[in-house]
Amino acid sequence: MNILFLAYRQWSLEVYPHVAKHPRVKRAVLCKTTAEMMVNLAKEPDAFDFILFCGWSDEPVKDVVERIPTFTAHCAADDSYSPGSPIQNQILDGIRFTKHRLVRVGYPELSLRQYSHEVDLDISGDIGDIFLQLKATCIALFSMFLYDYPQLEWKTWPSKSEQRPRRKPSDSCLDKEHLASWTTRQLYDFMRGLESPYPNAYIEDEHGRLYFSNTRFKEKAALNDES
Repeated sequence: MNILFLAYRQWSLEVYPHVAKHPRVKRAVLCKTTAEMMVNLAKEPDAFDFILFCGWSDEPVKDVVERIPTFTAHCAADDSYSPGSPIQNQILDGIRFTKHRLVRVGYPELSLRQYSHEVDLDISGDIGDIFLQLKATCIALFSMFLYDYPQLEWKTWPSKSEQRPRRKPSDSCLDKEHLASWTTRQLYDFMRGLESPYPNAYIEDEHGRLYFSNTRFKEKAALNDES
């Protein structure tokens, strides 16, 4: 199989070699931007069997997904988290274990709500831990998918009318009410989901902004054990 592989985050770039050396992959071309993808498709319009997104944030190109099969990995089990920012919104909702799925891309990206493979995904750690989880589960998902393609059984997750919107940088602001009422665990969950490369959590006053780029949390029982 000949595929275009789209990735730009470091963890997703580390998935690419595993896809490129898969026994059923003849050729895998890495693209780090939508523009690179369009250049490759213009040069070789009939060369690729399908496109794989990995950790991809750009909107799909309507003309492309309508003429070339396109697939991605989506890290949520509930349609409430389909519009965007699934990791952050699930963390804020207190979810620890979710699903990572191999998904058919439509336009909009998740409009088809169809997946062929899924694995468990632990999102309880900091962003570095979560990226390691995403890398490992993507490698597993893509490997299973590549072995099975095109004989796939597509399942559909049910739609929900109430969906969490994609987060904006301004949503990273912690106001005085949060600081006064949230537990340390809630504050940690808010901050850890927004570690770099995401818009960091911050507090702001008349003097400026204080950003939280890295966080660490110990449960009370662990602190007692240390004393």
